[in-house]
Amino acid sequence: MNDFKAKISVQILAGIILAMILGIAGLIMGMYIGGNYGCLPIINSIFGTRGYESCGSFGGLLGLIGGAVLGVFVFSRLPIKNYQRVMWVLVIFLTLPILFYSFSILTGSNYSGSAGAFFWGLLKIFSIPVLFSILAAWIFNRKTLH
Repeated sequence: MNDFKAKISVQILAGIILAMILGIAGLIMGMYIGGNYGCLPIINSIFGTRGYESCGSFGGLLGLIGGAVLGVFVFSRLPIKNYQRVMWVLVIFLTLPILFYSFSILTGSNYSGSAGAFFWGLLKIFSIPVLFSILAAWIFNRKTLH
């Protein structure tokens, strides 16, 4: 893998990781704000719920999008010498919690669903950060892609 492909891969992985972290933070903050102060009527109508449910969903979505863009932006500006090493660190940082969570849920006695439904849910959760990270990486690197 050449250095430019590794740089793009690092940016996308960093965007995914930061999107997940800020998505969780946005969800918690949105639920707090919506539970204590209510939410805007337009947000309530978009998500079809009221109060902490709609504000939590809105905050989580904003956190996912903002984290993806911020992660790609920060890692496009950092002077990294060995992109392949950073890429493997980010892959391990991303996959280990997913593997531990998957193993604990699927082997637990309280889980009554199928493994396919569980992994389909994981795929839906990761779709937003992946798409926005790829889009942000394309925007920040569009001059060097041509």
